Amino acid sequence: MLNVLTQKGREAEESSRAAILKLSTAEVNFAWFPQHNFYPIDGFRIEGNAVTGIFEGKTRQAAYDNGAIVYNQKRYEDYLITAQKLDQGTDMAKQMRVDFLLYVYLTFSNHILCFKIWDDAAEIHAPFKRMNSRTQAGVNGGSAVRENAYIPIREAQVIVMG
Repeated sequence: MLNVLTQKGREAEESSRAAILKLSTAEVNFAWFPQHNFYPIDGFRIEGNAVTGIFEGKTRQAAYDNGAIVYNQKRYEDYLITAQKLDQGTDMAKQMRVDFLLYVYLTFSNHILCFKIWDDAAEIHAPFKRMNSRTQAGVNGGSAVRENAYIPIREAQVIVMG
């Protein structure tokens, strides 16, 4: 969260916001919390006058290729995210009785991966593995060991951006 206060963090957030806004239609729109507030989610998905979902937006300097993410010339069949993000978003979605979505903008191929983490109507959680692993601490680098979630890329709706 605090990485958003840095130049690199702000750029990543603005990139994901711009990409997600391209998904807006006459029926569906998105609204974000103010930048100076820190919540476990980034904003709301709105259909008509109703909030139908909450979402987390991410930007990755990677590409989508035939069911995998390509990063640093390596293929990954799972998307890695801090498990706490998914837990907090799911808890909020359950309390609000809405869906919880994860949008991942892949800058190198101009794709968005849309994962439905919590489907409120079906009361189903997306499948993912949990594992403690060392990863980059944030957009500004560093290293951290924490519980991460690995979501299969095959679970995503793949959107090609125009």
